[in-house]
Amino acid sequence: MARYELTWIDKDAEEGPLFRIGTKDVYSRPRRGQRVVRLKAIHSPNLAYVAPALQAFRELAEHWGGPIVFIIDPDVKKPPAAQFLFEWSQAAFQNGSVDRSYMVMGNPVTQVLGRFVCRMFAAGGMPFVALNGEKNMDAALDALDLDLPVAGWSITDTGTALVVRRNLGEGAYGQLVKRLFARMRGDTA
Repeated sequence: MARYELTWIDKDAEEGPLFRIGTKDVYSRPRRGQRVVRLKAIHSPNLAYVAPALQAFRELAEHWGGPIVFIIDPDVKKPPAAQFLFEWSQAAFQNGSVDRSYMVMGNPVTQVLGRFVCRMFAAGGMPFVALNGEKNMDAALDALDLDLPVAGWSITDTGTALVVRRNLGEGAYGQLVKRLFARMRGDTA
């Protein structure tokens, strides 16, 4: 068995567990009938986690008929692997299976760290926002149309190859360096 194998629990669950990747990470539907998937992260995965995660979100979005809104509750003792999240968020956003993501942090200090990390992911195109606590998370979700199916939505076929060696500024850490240089020059974009 592969270390990060995808196991379906119930694609049709109105609420509750949907699928598992690896032995510990269980992705659930927290809002009855809405296009939201949440993970209370246990793994701090490497790039081997990308393919099963992309497969799961793509299959689920196609099954539900709309893009997913993803919420991650990272384990701050073992924060999510930046390279994995960067690669996943770019590919999932490009194929249309996920249209936005949120990282729920437990206090203002971890929220600052979360915002820093999310800025790197947003460079890949997907809106990725760090929020402090459940109240703010619920308010953000309440402001969205989360009904299914989504009219006019379809998955986009993209290549399946992962490019993990890139030029400066194209990978996860390169985006941080690129942003740092932009700030030093006074660019705010």
